[in-house]
Amino acid sequence: LIFSMGEWVLRTACQQARSWEEAGHREVRVAVNISGKQLTQPDFLAMLEMIIRETGVNPGSLELEFTESTLMQHSDATRRHLAAICALGTTVAIDDFGIGYSNLASLRQMPASSLKIDQSLVRAIDSSRTDAAIVRSVSALARDLGFRVVVEGVESESVHVAVLTMACDEVQGFHISRPLPARDVPAWLRNY
Repeated sequence: LIFSMGEWVLRTACQQARSWEEAGHREVRVAVNISGKQLTQPDFLAMLEMIIRETGVNPGSLELEFTESTLMQHSDATRRHLAAICALGTTVAIDDFGIGYSNLASLRQMPASSLKIDQSLVRAIDSSRTDAAIVRSVSALARDLGFRVVVEGVESESVHVAVLTMACDEVQGFHISRPLPARDVPAWLRNY
């Protein structure tokens, strides 16, 4: 079911992003996790283009997330697919970085715009010098390579404070917000 479910999720996310754009929230980027099986489908790019066209969403409002292990498995074919996705104006994120291959040679050639450091590396950075050093180093390296750095798993004030001293652009986690129904996001944006 991954193909039909993945298409439904992508279409629904684009419709919601378009709705928020129309409501004046143009700064919101909607991230959608994409299965590695979807990425390797020959019609994935055509489907993506069709959904963007049909929903009228700004492609820059959409970020497609692929796990690090998915991106590193299919090197040449993956890079071609990702370059085509980026050519549409959609951004690409490397999700769960640090728990898969962590292949730095492949990372420097990957046409992605952001790198999301996995929460398993982040949870204890307020109490573990080792974990903090890893996250700080990966953040700095990713920024130097031109990636937007997202730190996942920020679930407490102390972890948030620790992350603020690092080279990251965005944080994600329960400390910022629990998952919300789409209808509650505009009010959260106004208040945050």
